Amino acid sequence: MPKTTTRTTTKTSNRRRGSRALALLLALATLLGACTSEAKPPLLGDVADGARFAREVADVLLTYAAYDYALAGHLAGERTRLVSPDRWSVVGRGSARTLTGLTAAAVSAGAVSRGPVRDRLIALADVLTDLARATVTYADGRENAVFARVVEHVAGAWGRLRELATTLPASASLMASIARGSAIAATAKSDSKWVLNVAPFSTRVEAEEAARAIAVSESIGTQPPFVVRVATFPSKAHAEAKAASLKGMPGSLVVEEVTWTFTRSGLAPDYELWREATRVFDLRDGTRRVALTGDGAWLAAGGDDGTVSLFDGAGTLRAQLILRVSIANLAFADDGKTLMTGGVNLAVVGVPSFAQLGPLMTLTSPATQVLFVPGAGSRSFVATAKGPTGQPAGGAGVISARAPDGVALGSPFPITTPAAGALLAVTQQGELFIATPASGATPATDVEVLRVGFERTPRALVRVSGTVRALAVDAAGTAAAILTDQGFFRFDPRAADQGKNLRPVAVSPREIAFGADSVLYTLEQTKLSAFDKDGRLAWAAALSDGRKLVTGARTVVVDGPERVLVAGAGGTFDELGSSGTVTDLSLSLDGKRLAVVTRSRRATVFDLP
Repeated sequence: MPKTTTRTTTKTSNRRRGSRALALLLALATLLGACTSEAKPPLLGDVADGARFAREVADVLLTYAAYDYALAGHLAGERTRLVSPDRWSVVGRGSARTLTGLTAAAVSAGAVSRGPVRDRLIALADVLTDLARATVTYADGRENAVFARVVEHVAGAWGRLRELATTLPASASLMASIARGSAIAATAKSDSKWVLNVAPFSTRVEAEEAARAIAVSESIGTQPPFVVRVATFPSKAHAEAKAASLKGMPGSLVVEEVTWTFTRSGLAPDYELWREATRVFDLRDGTRRVALTGDGAWLAAGGDDGTVSLFDGAGTLRAQLILRVSIANLAFADDGKTLMTGGVNLAVVGVPSFAQLGPLMTLTSPATQVLFVPGAGSRSFVATAKGPTGQPAGGAGVISARAPDGVALGSPFPITTPAAGALLAVTQQGELFIATPASGATPATDVEVLRVGFERTPRALVRVSGTVRALAVDAAGTAAAILTDQGFFRFDPRAADQGKNLRPVAVSPREIAFGADSVLYTLEQTKLSAFDKDGRLAWAAALSDGRKLVTGARTVVVDGPERVLVAGAGGTFDELGSSGTVTDLSLSLDGKRLAVVTRSRRATVFDLP
């Protein structure tokens, strides 16, 4: 008969659990007696910190429930809220270590206590011990049968935790966690089939002759000793009857073959799984760039072969556009209805039709930046490029702009820049900040600002010594920073006296960006730093090899070739469940969704809380 394991409370023998807990307590008591000649301390009252223990266990079990839900979805072939066995194992090993520490503390407290809290605590510790062991076993072997045991132990742990909660002071938050975790349901079901094999055969030829003699066989092994798989049967009796009917065959063997199916239901653990991708997109090989709409309804991806692909939120390919240039840039409009893409030639296309809107924007060289400028009355795509060679003798660079319908914007566009080009930054109010090399014998950078759609001439802000490397402005346009080869400076774009406005910052970052709260983040190879609005260092967090920085609802860093980290308060990091070398990293315009391209062929999308 099929065996079924579901997410219901495990009916494990209470006697076995009690004897294991008692054995632990006796061993601890023996050890204490061996280490001292003094009289054993008398038993104390009930465990005093049972409530703290219960809360910590609930947090770990919520992680288990969420990740079991996601792995069950992966094994069932679903498309959303998934984790791979590898990712589950990484998270699971950490959770198992936490459980081991908690159970050790529980047993230690139970050895010198008595009462209902102590009894429920020891019963819970038993289940947690089984859960931690099953977790490590699955992480080592990735066997579905072991994962089914994990699901079973998690269900049992919720039941034991609920029993413990009845002995503790009433806690609405604890009961809410138990109710939430119990509602995130993963189910495992096993089906047994019986396989008849005949073997061994020393050569493939002998195995093939035996298969022909049997007349009907399912497969032949590919490695010596060769095994002929004769047939699969619903019961052992049927398989043995068939084995008895075979004449002149080598030894026959009837083996049980167990297959597992996993399902999930109940509450979707969106909050607990925010570190994991909400969607996964399989892309064309060679994909280098990706972009998202703010509502997550559309994802665009492009690469070296000049193909731009448009996917809807369900992961379905909806349109493709083939350009004659490598796709260096992708930018959606704020409403997600249009997209600018290309390299030397840039096209504005409608979404989802991908019909070209207006003429191509032809630049002097491949675009170094393509941005969308939001704001009432000033919505536009803006692109900038260096001169044809990047050297003064080769010609000037350019900044061009298009309306969302593809119509070229007039004066002051196109704006001619020095051959080295410009760096751009935008605000939510439609301000375009422009940093270009200043004229003169001494290297310097001029920063100007233009209210797109309202002003015909950029206004000068500050001149900074050195050649510009990075420019950043906060969303409100109230704070800005510039990095040159001669220093790193903050300035207030709205200060009356810009000549006295520059304030040096004592770091030499690779990249700079303002967060949604106007905190300035600086990325160095070995650390990420955060500076408050007054320029004071708020915190610094260590990195192994900081490579890329993007900011939105959260601050995201690529550390090394594969790790994608999200910074939290005080410099803590959460690692996203991305796998493979990061090719590109892109935030939606509203900063709430992150797309990560790995191995140049897969995009994963994360919703950032």
